[in-house]
Amino acid sequence: MTLLSLHPEYTKTLSRESEIQQQALRNTYSGRWEHPAPPHTPYLSSVHTHARSQTHAPSLLPRRKETQTQEDISLRSRMDREENARRVGGTIPTPQRLYGEVTSPLFPKPYPNNFERTTVITVPTGYRVKLVFWQFDLEPSEGCFYDYVKISADKKTMGRFCGQLGSPLGNPPGRKEFMSQGNKMLLTFHSDFSNEENGTIMFYKGFLAYYQAVDLDECALQLNSVEEDAPPLCQHLCHNYVGGYFCSCRAGYELQQDGRSCQAECSSELFTEPSGYISSLEYPQPYPPDLRCNYSIRIYVKGRNIGEFCGKQRPEHIDAQSNSVDLLFFTDESGDSRGWKVHYTSEVIKCPQPKTLDSYTIIQDPQPQYQYRDYFIATCKKGYELVEGNKVLLSFTAVCQDDGTWHRAMPRCRRLYTCTAQGIWKNELVGEKMPRCLPVCGKPVHPVEQRQRIIGGQRAKLGNFPWQAYTNIHGPGGGALLGDRWIVTAAHTIYPKDHEAQGNPNLDVFLGHINVEDITKLSNHPVRRVIIHPDYRQEESHNFEGDIALLELENSVTLGPNLLPICLPDNETLYDPGLVGYVSGFGIMEERISHNLRFVRLPVARREICERWLQQKNRNDVFSENMFCAGNPATRQDSCQGDSGGVFAVSDKKNDRWVATGIVSWGIGCGEGYGFYTNLLNYVDWIKKVMEAED
Repeated sequence: MTLLSLHPEYTKTLSRESEIQQQALRNTYSGRWEHPAPPHTPYLSSVHTHARSQTHAPSLLPRRKETQTQEDISLRSRMDREENARRVGGTIPTPQRLYGEVTSPLFPKPYPNNFERTTVITVPTGYRVKLVFWQFDLEPSEGCFYDYVKISADKKTMGRFCGQLGSPLGNPPGRKEFMSQGNKMLLTFHSDFSNEENGTIMFYKGFLAYYQAVDLDECALQLNSVEEDAPPLCQHLCHNYVGGYFCSCRAGYELQQDGRSCQAECSSELFTEPSGYISSLEYPQPYPPDLRCNYSIRIYVKGRNIGEFCGKQRPEHIDAQSNSVDLLFFTDESGDSRGWKVHYTSEVIKCPQPKTLDSYTIIQDPQPQYQYRDYFIATCKKGYELVEGNKVLLSFTAVCQDDGTWHRAMPRCRRLYTCTAQGIWKNELVGEKMPRCLPVCGKPVHPVEQRQRIIGGQRAKLGNFPWQAYTNIHGPGGGALLGDRWIVTAAHTIYPKDHEAQGNPNLDVFLGHINVEDITKLSNHPVRRVIIHPDYRQEESHNFEGDIALLELENSVTLGPNLLPICLPDNETLYDPGLVGYVSGFGIMEERISHNLRFVRLPVARREICERWLQQKNRNDVFSENMFCAGNPATRQDSCQGDSGGVFAVSDKKNDRWVATGIVSWGIGCGEGYGFYTNLLNYVDWIKKVMEAED
């Protein structure tokens, strides 16, 4: 006797087919099912197994007597299509979308038996597929041998699932997220020939799953790749974006046409950040050979070559004083050097602190520093008005420009009230404390004739230069009257460069005459105090910086046609090259002291001409911004010893007055070239501060 051991599936097959035949025979006459038939029951007639004989029962199934509805016809048509798909391989692609759903056949109705279908989920290139099951109800079995859903992607099986969500039976997927590495995922649904449990037919709804496209980080895949010989997506840098990626190169390289490889490029790099680092390629590693560049490090500032650097000695800190710097780097085809690295920083352009030209100008809300686009507002004290050149201003604002300068020059404050030569106010403001009255200046009754041409100087007439002062401390010297009790002169006439420093000397000033004998006998004025500018250095023989002094007289002088003060400068136009000024004095003429006041006409010279002239003389004298030069070597006109301390007087035709723009300071010989003068415009504030201060 031969014993036959049947496989559980085979036993399940015989039991299921036998039951179908018996059930069909029981209901042949009534033409209806005793048990509600599942929609997929007709598929039971198509059940087949591998290498196993089965009893087929399609002829035993009764036909419905009821008229088929449109829904029945549509349902049967759909089932026929799915059955046909199963028979030809059962692969159904999904449209290439960013999201969608996948269900078992006939979901949410029970799925058919003996059915297999593979759904190919495809999303656009550059994305991955993420799949999540929301409903899952398949026949459970050990190892999901009967009915199951299999998920595959990237040539690997991600799992085989059956059972119900939340049930310990089978292997349900739960809410797990399944993620592919590529843009495709395969979902295979398989059902066997029956759904029977302990002799009872079970109906399972199948599954509902949702998928969506998730960005694929190709760059991360490149980093995590285990393939040793796989070429990198990007030679240097990989950048992921939603739906794709792109490549870029490190600094000093250019991306090639293939979109992934990089070629060294160092011919033009632009850095616009306010600070950062610049280095040779691959620093601190050796820079690549054969760069096909021809560079060296050069830094240009406004066209000036600061230097060339090589070897191992690095340059010191470099202040470019510009908003643009070019660095050029040269290499040849040999060598294995590490290169270089530069740290650069920048700062906002700053403007100098606004400096008032007098003690009456007020800077509103002054700041500790002014940067590009900052501004300041200037006003005047009571009793004064803002003046820019010859124009009265209602308000004044200056803006800091990108070159570190103010877009407008500082204005002055002018008195709203003037006084006569005798010091009497006109239109005095009743009830207001007025500033000290200064007499009208620069208005000689008998001005010098400016049309005449003078060679080597000429005698002055009485009243031509009513401000002229005469001193004789260490020799004859000059000066000029300011107001009614102040004399401005050169500091070196009081403390000469070739003498030892002494205390304040007792001295007199002589005014109001044009002859030395007359002036010394008839008009001496004792000096109350001497104020030397703090910048003057008696011990420095070649430096006449700060060569200015103020002498305060014991008493105010009586003003008249032959004794009037001169004005101080208030704008730079009085120093234009070529502008003619007058120098008067009792200086040396033809190698002897002149007993009469003489004067000479001298043009203001260009600064660079005087600088070249000094270089030709091989002199190391200081020629600072607080000085200017005048003269004409061709005419041999010049000031000389004895004229020191006198003023360089200019006719201000716009304001109809005479202005002292300079003080006779120093020179090289007499009549041999140019004379050098203290620039009074730079000392106006100091002069007014001293004159207005209470001693």
